Amino acid sequence: MDSKSGSFGRRVVDLVAVAMIGDGALGLLLPAEHMKTWTCGPQRWRDFISFFAERPGLTRTVGAVEICVAFWWVRRSLNSSPHARIR
Repeated sequence: MDSKSGSFGRRVVDLVAVAMIGDGALGLLLPAEHMKTWTCGPQRWRDFISFFAERPGLTRTVGAVEICVAFWWVRRSLNSSPHARIR
């Protein structure tokens, strides 16, 4: 992989991780309010969102897991890159 495509891939990982961390933080800190933001679209989707909106503890857990997975993914992508090592 050349450095140009490698840095593009790294930016994509960073961008997605930032979105995951932000989404996880909102789910962790404001579970019902954050889930209600996504109440739109088909009934099946609204039922899915309502399930989490009515269970703030579960939504907080999912948010915390999402944050951890984002950090793990970024760390893993750094470790697999031949040019960037974390010590």
